[in-house]
Amino acid sequence: MTERIQQDRYKFRVWHKKRKKMYKVLHLHVGTYENGGDWATAEGFNIITQQNMHIQVEPKDCILMQCLGLKDKKNNLLYEGDIVRAYFERESGDIDYDLMTVVHVPEWCAFVLKGCKTGSYEDFIFTEYDPKEYEIVGNIYENPELLEKTNER
Repeated sequence: MTERIQQDRYKFRVWHKKRKKMYKVLHLHVGTYENGGDWATAEGFNIITQQNMHIQVEPKDCILMQCLGLKDKKNNLLYEGDIVRAYFERESGDIDYDLMTVVHVPEWCAFVLKGCKTGSYEDFIFTEYDPKEYEIVGNIYENPELLEKTNER
């Protein structure tokens, strides 16, 4: 199991800013002074030929997101930028949830959950991770309305 988690940690996806579409990264190209930053070869789909194709996503057009190597309660991989429903038990014994965003905090060298309502980092650092407590409901790029609804709550 640990070996599989380590493999998944090196998966990436990319948000194409202009096309407003999420792509699976096939090859990651590290940024240099000459090429202007990180870019990716991603898996696309040609609607005319109905075939998969490779597309190049340039640094100015993309946002790269790394996989955490962890899965939610529905066995979906968690990525940076995902919005998750984090379940917890109240003092009354009732089960409740908060919507949270998976973010990378460079100064901590860690992925953490950021409260969508509070905007603060929560005490949920993925050290004692239990997949039954988390469910991916979207991501910050394809589902920004989830963040807006949370602020209204």
